Amino acid sequence: MVVDWSVFTYLYLGKSYLYTVDAFCALKPGGKMIFSFLELEEPAHDRVWNANLEHLRTSHPA
Repeated sequence: MVVDWSVFTYLYLGKSYLYTVDAFCALKPGGKMIFSFLELEEPAHDRVWNANLEHLRTSHPA
C-alpha cells in the first residue's frame, strides 16, 4: 500500500504523474494507492492553500 496524504498538493502536474508511476511500480499486484490533494478550483481549498502559503512565507522568510 502506498499512502500519499497531500503530497500532490505540492507537486506540479508532471511531477505528480511521475511520482504516481513510481508508486505503482513499487506496489505488488493488487496493491492499493491512497492519496489526497487540494482541488484549487474549490474556493474553500484555495483559501486553505493561500493561508498555508502565507504562513510558510512569514515563518520561513527567504
